[in-house]
Amino acid sequence: MHIAIQFFVLLVFSVVLLSLIRSKWIAKIVAILLAAFYVLELSSVYMGGSLIDYKYYIHTGATDVELMFGFFLKETLMAAVAWLFFFWMFYYLSRKMSVWSSKKMLSLPLLFGSIALMCLPKGVLHQLNEVRQLVYVEAHSMVEACKSLGLPVDKFVYEEEHSKAVKGKNIIVISLESLEQGLLREPFEELSPHLRKLSEKYTYYDMHQNPGSDWTAASLYTALTGFPAYFRSKPNEIFLDVEELKGNNVGKVLNSAGYDLTYLMGKKEFAGTEDMLRTFHFEVLSEKDFPGKYPYCEWGLHDKDLFAEAKNIVRQKQQDDKPFALFLSTIGTHL
Repeated sequence: MHIAIQFFVLLVFSVVLLSLIRSKWIAKIVAILLAAFYVLELSSVYMGGSLIDYKYYIHTGATDVELMFGFFLKETLMAAVAWLFFFWMFYYLSRKMSVWSSKKMLSLPLLFGSIALMCLPKGVLHQLNEVRQLVYVEAHSMVEACKSLGLPVDKFVYEEEHSKAVKGKNIIVISLESLEQGLLREPFEELSPHLRKLSEKYTYYDMHQNPGSDWTAASLYTALTGFPAYFRSKPNEIFLDVEELKGNNVGKVLNSAGYDLTYLMGKKEFAGTEDMLRTFHFEVLSEKDFPGKYPYCEWGLHDKDLFAEAKNIVRQKQQDDKPFALFLSTIGTHL
């Protein structure tokens, strides 16, 4: 259901619910909570383009909010003002409605009707229920999980099993986090002429973000394993101190084929990314490995410096007889 309609339905639900509460003090307390929830839903749409979902839930812990507060100070102040406004609006409209409709003939159908609409796919309550299912999911073994999804367990390749791969050409993989897909299209096509030519000449997939893979560390994990990063830990703690992965991954396959694996990025220690990539057999390099060589950047390396260092690595690797695979991520504009 369209997001704007869901906000209208949530507004109707809030006003009707408050109109049924006779105690003014209780109504005010409930109005404060409903207004806060309304603002949280708005912030979820503003930051992630959807109503509150799993991605929003795992990125709104106390540590994450404290870390990002400085970046969104203006938005935080606007949210506070919006909270006060919606509190006043909900309470005012509910008091008007309670006077206008003392009987419950209209209120109850509106209340239950709005609840039903919010339970539809992509609705407010539907999204919250999906978050609940992911957070409180029961632990299952890989075999049990695959069987429950109807996946052929006998074809699942574990990390310790032999990967049939042979060395071939050198490989360079670039993850362009700081480049929006829209820059390849009108009216911004003039900003990316070379990338547009590459997309037209070679294979280009118009892909969208996958649930469970729509933040930096999770996207790397999915790209290298094929699995979404649905874990019980907070997003920036999922991969900290990880030492083992039972499933197969791209690093394992390339390593078994005799490739020299390197991953270049900024802030490699953030969110346990370095620990994860080392588990995948990569040597992980960042600004810490080139102290004083490049200007300061909040996220370790400016994109231009990342590419400059990548060129140096390629020149160095070309002198070796061993094939190499160089992966690099641009996160200079990461927020």
